Formats: sequence, C-alpha cells, structure tokens
Amino acid sequence: MDLTLWPYISTLIRAMWWKVALALALMICLSLTEGIGLLMLVPLLQLVGMNVQQGTLGQIAQFLSSVFTAVGIRPIISIRCELKPIAKIPTFAANSID
Repeated sequence: MDLTLWPYISTLIRAMWWKVALALALMICLSLTEGIGLLMLVPLLQLVGMNVQQGTLGQIAQFLSSVFTAVGIRPIISIRCELKPIAKIPTFAANSID
C-alpha cells in the first residue's frame, strides 16, 4: 500500500472506530446475502428444466432441497422475490451511514 494510506487508515480507525466496524460488518452481511441469493437460483434452474444434478451443482441443489424440505416450503419464484428485499437490508443500512 501507499505510505500515505496507512496514516489515513489509522486516523480513521482512531476517530470513528465504530463506524469502521459497522461498515465492515455490513459488508460481510451484504456478501452473505448476495451469496444466498445466488444459491437460491439453483432450485429455480431445476424447476425450469435445467439438469443440475451433476457435479458440485448437484450437491448444492440436493442440499438446498433438503433445507427447503426441512423448513416445509417448495422452491418457487415467489420465494426468491419475497426474500430479495430482505437481502437488501444491509445495503440500505450501509448507505445510511454518515
């Protein structure tokens, strides 16, 4: 890293450590929700007729179908549409940090 970046980062952490920690936590939450959103596409691909039973994608599909069975829901498009706004909560929270 550039030598002028280290003093900036240390000053930022000393001045607003809680905002830096909150921003990092929100970045992690956002990454997790985006990843979950991508995983939710696998059962939908299976519903539209794509063969997802081979390789690693098949293992992911099998795991997700067992999760859906344990919860008692069927993977349909409306579930993904209903969960997508929930996944955007970290984005809204990150945008509201002053």
